Amino acid sequence: WNVAGDDTAECAPSSFKKEEKALWLRSTLERWADVDILAVQESPSLAALPALAGVYRQIGGSVMSHAENYVQLYVRARVEAQAARPAIANVPAVAAWVTLDAARVLVVSVHLAAEFEKSKLRSQQMQRITKYVDDQIARADSAKWGAVGVIVLGDMNVRSDEVPKLLEM
Repeated sequence: WNVAGDDTAECAPSSFKKEEKALWLRSTLERWADVDILAVQESPSLAALPALAGVYRQIGGSVMSHAENYVQLYVRARVEAQAARPAIANVPAVAAWVTLDAARVLVVSVHLAAEFEKSKLRSQQMQRITKYVDDQIARADSAKWGAVGVIVLGDMNVRSDEVPKLLEM
C-alpha cells in the first residue's frame, strides 16, 4: 500500500490535514479485517505508522526508497513473524519470516525505482531480490516447518516491456 508520504490526494479537501489522513488510513485498515500482512511504501517516517498501532506491528525496520520515504512491512499483532537477516543490500526492501498456518513464508516488501530510465537499476534490484530469496530458502529449515514459501509484494514499478527479461532470470 503506497501511503504517499505526507502528501494528500488531489481530490481531498484543502482542509485535509496529516491527522485526518492518519484516521483515514486506520479506518481503511479496519475495513480490511482479514489482512494479516501489509507492505507499505512511502511511509513518511522511519518509525512505525501510529495509525497502525494496536492492530499491526512493524517487522524489520524501515528502508529508504527512491521516493525519499520509507518501505516498511507490518503483520497483524497475532501473527508470528521475525525480521529476516541480513537485509537485502542496495535494494529498497524489508524482509521477514512469517508463519501462516503450518507454513513459514519469506515476505519481502519492496519499492523499486520508478522512472522509465531506471529499468536497468530495477533489473539489478530484482536480481538482488532473487539471489536473496534463493539464499534465504536454501538456509530455511523446511523439515522443521513442513512448508516454506515466498511472497514478494509492494511497488515494483516494472514496465510491461521489462517482464520478458525478468521471466528469464
